[in-house]
Amino acid sequence: MQTLFKRGLAALALSTLVSLPAMASNPGISSPDTMILGDSIFALSGDIHENLEADLDENIDTYARSGCQLTGGNVLCSRLYSVENQYARADKSGIRTVIFNGGGNDIQLNSCRPSLSACRPLLNELEDRIATLVQKRSR
Repeated sequence: MQTLFKRGLAALALSTLVSLPAMASNPGISSPDTMILGDSIFALSGDIHENLEADLDENIDTYARSGCQLTGGNVLCSRLYSVENQYARADKSGIRTVIFNGGGNDIQLNSCRPSLSACRPLLNELEDRIATLVQKRSR
């Protein structure tokens, strides 16, 4: 019973770690003017975030979360943290550059995956949603 309890705590700790957004890691550098949104490409290891901060010598806010979709939620990442909602919830004050990706998990976790023609409506929807995000940022 105690082993089961410890495993449950470990699983809870791991899920909390995975669900927390990564935060900028270079203290003492000016407030960020760049932010990252997206899914596992940016969130899984954190290497892209860290390398960009090191190369630019500045903090970069990141809201990316592993397993997230551009449009919706799944067992790995709730709809609350979809890429669209990452942008909606982000602190955008002072932000001049947004780096984002999305759409891969939408396709991987969708039943249309084996067939490009079956995925065409989803691809069109993703393209429209990405265009909408870009338009929001350019205003």
